[in-house]
Amino acid sequence: MGGIEPIINADGGFQIKLIDQRHKTIDVGSKLSDFIVEKELGKGHFGSVSLVSSKKTKFLYAMKEIKASKYKTDKQRLLVEKEIKLLENLNHPNIISYFTSFVENDNFYIITEYINGGSLEDLLKKKLKKGKLIEEKEIFDLLIQSLSGLIYLHNTKKVIHRDIKPDNILIDLDGNVKISDFGLSAIDSEDANESVKCHGTIAGAIAFMAPEMAAGEGYGFKSDIYMLGLTFFFLMS
Repeated sequence: MGGIEPIINADGGFQIKLIDQRHKTIDVGSKLSDFIVEKELGKGHFGSVSLVSSKKTKFLYAMKEIKASKYKTDKQRLLVEKEIKLLENLNHPNIISYFTSFVENDNFYIITEYINGGSLEDLLKKKLKKGKLIEEKEIFDLLIQSLSGLIYLHNTKKVIHRDIKPDNILIDLDGNVKISDFGLSAIDSEDANESVKCHGTIAGAIAFMAPEMAAGEGYGFKSDIYMLGLTFFFLMS
């Protein structure tokens, strides 16, 4: 039998530990009024992410909001719907877990698990603030977990993430890695060869982009591996 186990975060808040991947059947809510916004976690070009608590389950989740103004065309709307469909079909311990999504006031809302340890970039900043670097053993463990998630995406789901960077690799307080943010992902043989330009700008972070993507040339699974390599080079620099 599957289920959830309540645990307490370091900041005193409640969280859940997934016993298995049947969490998609859990009714966490289906409208904004089912959630309480605790704080904003981050903001990007396509929307914002907030920490929310569900009035139904009393647990914490991450809520990605994509404003209607960010998908004015049918093509842009399809990109959002593609991200949701992709998340629904992913099931791996090193991939962010999806719960549900809904549309309200023409805005998209995507509910995923809340990862309480921040990103790889947050981890590095915390270490540097203390005058330390991430230990080699810890970097190796984080890399193995990240590769495990990428192997699942590439080999099992034929998905190219296209935006691997320190901000999009999250870690919980137990050191478990979760690859997140699939808004720029492509399905191999379906749309992997589509233009890397999105809304008039290059998709993804320039600093961590594979050369072929920056040049607008053909790219594939190796591009993700290149970006992962840059990400961990960044952690060791």
